Order: sequence, then structure tokens, then C-alpha cells
Amino acid sequence: MSLLNRPKAAAAALAIALIMPACSSGGDGGLPAAQADGVTPEMLQAAVQDDDTRRFYEARQWQSAWSEEAAGQLRAALNNAVRHGLNPATFAEGLDAAGSPAERDVALTKAAMAYANALAHGRVDPARLFNVYTLPRNRVDIPAGLAEAVGRGDASRWIESLAPQDEEYLALSDAYVGQLQAAQQPQPAPAETGNAAQPKEKGAQIAPPEVPRDRAVVLAANLERRRWLERDPARTRIDVNTAATFLRYIRDGAVADQRVVVNGEPGWETPQLQSPLFRLSANPDWTVPASIERAELGNLSPAALARRNMARENGRLVQQPGPNNALGLVKFDMRNDHAIYLHDTPSKAAFGQEERHLSHGCVRVNDALGFARMIADHHGKRAELDAALGQREQETTFIDLGAEIPVRLLYHTAYLDGGGLVFAPDIYGWDAKIAEALGMPVPPASADAERRAEQRRRNRGSDVGP
Repeated sequence: MSLLNRPKAAAAALAIALIMPACSSGGDGGLPAAQADGVTPEMLQAAVQDDDTRRFYEARQWQSAWSEEAAGQLRAALNNAVRHGLNPATFAEGLDAAGSPAERDVALTKAAMAYANALAHGRVDPARLFNVYTLPRNRVDIPAGLAEAVGRGDASRWIESLAPQDEEYLALSDAYVGQLQAAQQPQPAPAETGNAAQPKEKGAQIAPPEVPRDRAVVLAANLERRRWLERDPARTRIDVNTAATFLRYIRDGAVADQRVVVNGEPGWETPQLQSPLFRLSANPDWTVPASIERAELGNLSPAALARRNMARENGRLVQQPGPNNALGLVKFDMRNDHAIYLHDTPSKAAFGQEERHLSHGCVRVNDALGFARMIADHHGKRAELDAALGQREQETTFIDLGAEIPVRLLYHTAYLDGGGLVFAPDIYGWDAKIAEALGMPVPPASADAERRAEQRRRNRGSDVGP
């Protein structure tokens, strides 16, 4: 029997304290369609206390919305929240406590809108969880859309359509339900096959007994992240997965290039943002941010700074262009308020390391020159870039692309790659932050977290680049 067809008690057991399940209408497309008997507009007006619910009933000319049949369909739809890593009880609160028929109708409407909002926009607001979150959000007018859907008699189907429908989201959903079901099964003693917590483990493999609960939390956090995002991102863009440290260059809807990157270390996290790449800088100089100067360069003598080809200009520490410049030979300029961009680096060895969270927040690109030439080719700027890089005197030259490429910095600890789900460590602890906001148990720190921290310290050495 599938998870969604189990009774409440069994579903609650499946969720192992992650979720606790609680307990459409007819019509031919015209409003108001489904109605509850004996509920007058005056009764509804007295029962409504918030603006969104008021907008919903105004769109229905203050006619009730939920017949017994429609209410039953809505309750069934709420139980489907399990598939999205959400707790159905969150949305069903108040349904059984509603007194009069009008109060019951309003309670059903509020439950429907709360669930619709969670699928359309996410259960929690990322801007409240993170200091920086500027990725474009999905936007849906829930009161108006629900009023139309109730009028058509397909409220439940409309609500479900608000969740992402792409292959990756559906794979995460299936994996989440699979983890809950696997947790119900008797678990054999784990075979001695090495470190089960290794990153990038293919999702088709069943995790050992201690993992199903934690893995389910990771999957729920990643489902929530996808619900935050706009449903139709630009068909040509650059997506950087800062958890798994790689980028994908997507051109006309297809992956044109994928390569590893270096992202910010814990404490200097690469933020979750979107901003446009608008030009390439050949032979860039580097104006050292005050925060990096204070933390790592403040005690260096003028002679030591000179050896790094650094000098003060207008009170700021600037590293001159050259092969040892922290930005390497090319910088990918992006417009944002956080001084975050993609760039080359002289520290090439880091790209071959397992742990690549080593920067101060910017994104270092493997074979950045090759990537820059690819971008330049696609914008008819290859000759300009090659001429700038070929100068005898290394002077900074700006190559305007003539068009902008959206760059999304995403933190995805579960994602599709090669047709299967892959998991990356939660280096920044942001899965735990989302899980806590969703009311889920927070997974314990990874057993190899200290090993990774020590590896980062060794790999970074004296590297002070952005």
C-alpha cells in the first residue's frame, strides 16, 4: 500500500516524528460553484478576519466555497503534503475546531490558501532565514487563483500544480517518500563498506539504518529550496551549486558546460543570490575588501605587501594585475551589492581537492580562461578578449558582453546529476536552519565535519583571495 493511502496512524509512524498528518468541488467554470448550505454572505463577512481571505470571498461575491464533497477533496489534498516534505497538520489546524458552518467554510479556505502558499512560495521565507537571499522568487496571487479554481471545480488540482513540476523536484519528492517507507522496514546490519557518509552518494542506494531519518530531513530542506525559486528561470544562465562546488552553464535550455569551482569557506559563505554577468575583465586588479585586510593582511609589513604586488591607492589596498593576482587573469563581473563575482585564481591545486570551500565568498572557476573564451565566443567578443590577454603590459581591460547572463548562486545539498540523485555535505549548516524553520528535527553534525575543516585549513594555506 502506498504512503498516501495509509491511515493517519500509519502515516505518522512512517514520518518518524518528521511529519504528522492530520486529518474540489463541482461546477462548470463559473463562480461561485461549490457552496455550503445555509451560509449567507453576512455570516461569512462576520467570520473573515484577514485580508487574503476577504479577497477570496470578495472574488466569489461572498458566496460560500466548500460543499461536503469539495471539503473532502481538500482534506485529501492536504494529506498529499507528505510528498512535498511538509506536515499536513500544519495546514489542517483549526478545521476540526470550527463551529458554525460559516466558520467551517472560512477555516477550509484558510487551510487551502496556506497549503497553496507553501507549494507556490515555500513554507518559510528565505529572506528571514538568511542575511542575503536575492534569488528571484515565485509569484502567484493565491486568493484570486484559488477563487477561480474553486469556481472551476478543480481547487485540489490547481493547488498541487503550484509546486515545481520539473524532473529534479519530482525526484526529490519520490526520494523523500522512499526514505520514509524505508524507515518502516527492518534494517539488516550494515556491511563494512567504508564511510557511509561520503558525499555525492547516488540516491538509488539505500542508506544504512542511522541515515534514513537524516536523509529525509535533507530532502525536505531541498524541496523547500526549490519551492522558493521562480518556475521559469532564464534559458541561458549560469547556475553555481555552492554546496557541491560546481557550476553549470546552461545555454538555450541545455547544459553547455559543467566544471568545478571553489566557494566560500564556513564563516565566509558564498551568499544565495542572482545577479547578471555583464562583462569580462582581462588582467584584473584586486581591491582588497576591508574585512579581508583586517582579518588576514593587517599585520603585514610594507615589504611583505610589496612582495604580493600590493600597494595603497586612495587608502585602499590594491593588488596589481599579473599572474599572481588573487583574481588570476580574468574576472567575470557581476552587478550586485555584495562584491560577489566569478574569477580565475593562481591557486589551481584547490580544484583537485575533495573539499573546495576555501574562498572568502567569491566563486573561483576551474580553467577560468577556457570558460571566459567560451562566454566570449557566444557573444562575439573572442577577438577582444584574446587581444586583451595578449598585451605585453598587463593592464586591466574590460570586455562588455553586450548582453547579460543571469548567474544564480544556489545552495543545493541534494540534486540530480547523471540521472540520479546526489548528496553533498551541508557545509554551511543551512539544511539544519531550514529544517528547524519547518519544525523538523535538526540532523546532527556530520561525523567528518572536523576532518573537512582540517582539510580546508591545509588546502587554503596562505591563500587570501576573494
